[in-house]
Amino acid sequence: MSRDPGVGAAGRGPTRSRRALHPVPRGRTAAAPPAEPTGRPRRPHRSPPRPPSRAGETPRRPWWTRCWKQVARFREQLRRQEGGAAETQMRQEIERLTERLEEKEREMQQLLSQPQHEREKEVVLLRRSMAEGERARAASDVLCRSLANETHQLRRTLTATAHMCQHLAKCLDERQHAHRNVGERSPDQSEHTGGHTSVQSVIEKLQEENRLLKQKVTHVEDLNAKWQRYDASRDEYVRGLHAQLRGLQTPHEPELMRKEISRLNRQLEEKINDCAEVKQELAASRTARDAALERVQMLEQQILAYKDDFMSERADRERAQSRIQELEERVSSLLHQVSWRQDSQEPDACRIHAGSKAAKYLATDALELMVPGGWRPGTGAQQLEPPAEGGHPGMAQRGQGDLQCPHCLECFSDEQGGLSNGALRLCITLGGPPPPLQSRMSALRNCIAVALSSVRKLKHTYSIHLFL
Repeated sequence: MSRDPGVGAAGRGPTRSRRALHPVPRGRTAAAPPAEPTGRPRRPHRSPPRPPSRAGETPRRPWWTRCWKQVARFREQLRRQEGGAAETQMRQEIERLTERLEEKEREMQQLLSQPQHEREKEVVLLRRSMAEGERARAASDVLCRSLANETHQLRRTLTATAHMCQHLAKCLDERQHAHRNVGERSPDQSEHTGGHTSVQSVIEKLQEENRLLKQKVTHVEDLNAKWQRYDASRDEYVRGLHAQLRGLQTPHEPELMRKEISRLNRQLEEKINDCAEVKQELAASRTARDAALERVQMLEQQILAYKDDFMSERADRERAQSRIQELEERVSSLLHQVSWRQDSQEPDACRIHAGSKAAKYLATDALELMVPGGWRPGTGAQQLEPPAEGGHPGMAQRGQGDLQCPHCLECFSDEQGGLSNGALRLCITLGGPPPPLQSRMSALRNCIAVALSSVRKLKHTYSIHLFL
């Protein structure tokens, strides 16, 4: 049986294929092989049986064993890279976050110890740094998600490749068994010419399978090269993103500071305006309060004045009431006196005849000597009569039994006995004539009218004050 040149090429160049499949990228160090995950049990490696070596040839391992070992090595390298890179990345991220947290705590302590304006500046800077950190974290999250998806896809591809390699190893084992069986039966081929055709067909099948396996190995190498190119491009993309972030941060820092300063200045102006408005409102409220206090004091004074007026009016009213009562008592007493005098006119008339006629004549003579003209008592009114022609005033005519007062020269008839005696006594006591009865009655009526008018005025004034 002739050897396949492709198989020999694959068998002669194991080191070259290893280098082409997975070159180690620059800047990375090979980490220790991590422990194999316990989720999937590792299958024991079964090396296929070696074919019998020819005489004069050095024994070499078959190419499928080398492929299997290469796949296992690729798997270990991938696990090592994934585990080591993820672990180191997580540790670096944890350390970076811890350092940032410590820095933030120190900055917070500094802010608490700084004045208000410096605190505001630090708060602005912290907000800006937080926004930048959030953007960087979002970019890293996107990259991590993409890397996780790609890792998952590569794991599935590697799993499929491993299954395929196992299947190929089984097929190769079966073919080796078939080759051994064919080698054992080769001495008997001369006897069994009918089995030659079957052996040729088996060889053709093996060659076809060998060609397919080579194609699959080439496909795996292409996938490995693509993965390496993608890893390099991803690292370059991440470095470019970091460079862009640094480029975006540095040139816009002064502009952001100016914007922040202008915003803080506007806020300060607004606060100052608000303080001015509040001061004006406070001054207005103070003036209003002072005015209200003055008004309250004025009202209190008015209330005190009204109270004093009310007390004085009350006292005036009490005095007026007492005065009214006094006037009413006086009026009633005067009315009683008037009625008593009117009632006492008739009983006193009989006393006129008690006097002697000599006294009457003496009184009348004295009156005639004192008065040039004579008084004639009428019906209560005095009348001055002219003297008679060529006669003496004392010769004036008067009735028989009339009495004449020597002071007022009023004549009283006999019917006015009691009244004439009282009038004479009053005239002698006072040294002048007493007022006539009608004049006394009119004076009494006038006094009563004045008292009633004063009472009405007092009542009207008191009602006006109560209304006010």
